Amino acid sequence: MIQNTRNSYGSIAKLFHWTIAFLIIGMYILANIMMYLSPSVMKYSLYDLHKSTGLLIFSLVLLRLIWRWINPSPMLPLSVPRVQKIASQINTILLYMLMIIFPISGGIMTTMSGHPIKFYNLFVIQPLYYNLNSIAKAAREIHGYSAYALCILVSLHTLAAFYHHFVIKDQILRRMLPKRN
Repeated sequence: MIQNTRNSYGSIAKLFHWTIAFLIIGMYILANIMMYLSPSVMKYSLYDLHKSTGLLIFSLVLLRLIWRWINPSPMLPLSVPRVQKIASQINTILLYMLMIIFPISGGIMTTMSGHPIKFYNLFVIQPLYYNLNSIAKAAREIHGYSAYALCILVSLHTLAAFYHHFVIKDQILRRMLPKRN
């Protein structure tokens, strides 16, 4: 099933969800590796990979939002308390906001510092301006705080999924997992 149903996510939504999730996890690992490397060809190659993947995630999130708009998500079961439904909606909105703010702030930080974004060596986004350090610094702060906020929200999202799966024992987590035959 490609499209979502009332009870489950379709294969396109699942593909977006898991691809973006694994890319974000990979980005955290990559960022923590590259931040502590001494200046070298390897470090700058990792920065290029990080910037390319950030642009890829941004594009996938935009496509995911379009898909979500034309193919609404399944509703939460009636058994889910109202406060949990509201918390879920707030967390989802904040996750999407951060998945957009995070790569935009990284792109602004990069291009306002005078660095290009080489998208997997397929094309290059040239710097917008050179040495606008005040804007680049503000974008760096936003990027850093967004990383922490995204980590917290993803953790809450994951804990809620596990809570529903292992404690409540409902189908909320299963509807985002691949179907087993």
